[in-house]
Amino acid sequence: MGFGAMVAGRYEEAVEHFKRAVEQDGPDSAEAKISLGEALEAMGHAPQALRQFLEAQRAHASDRNPYLALADLYRRHGRFKQSIENLHRAVEATPDDAYCHFKLAEALDQSGHPSHALAAIQGAIAVEPTDAFYHFWMGNLLIRLRRYEDALGPLQAAIELSPGDDHFFLRAAVAFWGAGKRAEAIRALRLATDLASDNAAHQAALALLLERDGQLVEASEARATVGELDRYDQDAVSRLEIELDEAESAKP
Repeated sequence: MGFGAMVAGRYEEAVEHFKRAVEQDGPDSAEAKISLGEALEAMGHAPQALRQFLEAQRAHASDRNPYLALADLYRRHGRFKQSIENLHRAVEATPDDAYCHFKLAEALDQSGHPSHALAAIQGAIAVEPTDAFYHFWMGNLLIRLRRYEDALGPLQAAIELSPGDDHFFLRAAVAFWGAGKRAEAIRALRLATDLASDNAAHQAALALLLERDGQLVEASEARATVGELDRYDQDAVSRLEIELDEAESAKP
């Protein structure tokens, strides 16, 4: 009933149901306290919500969920140090949970520590080596760190695990370009356009790479096939141009 009230936006009613759940489940119920905390936060009562999360943590300190809930609450209120501390505790409590490693990597990256995030995402991959997303995330992080050659390994692993994802090929194209492998970059982008032939941004990106590679006739032919770009597509192509400029400026 509490969850139903939350979905309907009746937060005061949800709080009452979750309070009864806490009373019925007893002082060791972490799950009910977390639900109550989430309902209180939805009402804008952050201090009361934090108290429930802290009580949940004390009630069931070996469970990763209280740590993740606390970390998310701290992050949303701009308290990144406390958020990261709780994510470290979540990883320590359940080191075989790849999602905890990923959330730590994400928080470290968002707080301006991408090199530390790299170590954390490697932990997620060690636990779940067949998850394409974790490999992709690591490759994308390495692109932002301008370590293009290093980015190729995880991006190729992501493609092997999920060969139908056109976005993986797009990101691999950026890594290849930064690594000085322009032919491979263009080939990767052609594969992205093959997988998503209706994606105008991919077509425009291919034309851009061909133009920068000096293949002006091919670039003109590719540009002729580009459909109408909406605002999202234009932003995607603009971001790609910036990344290509960064990759070219990073070369010795």
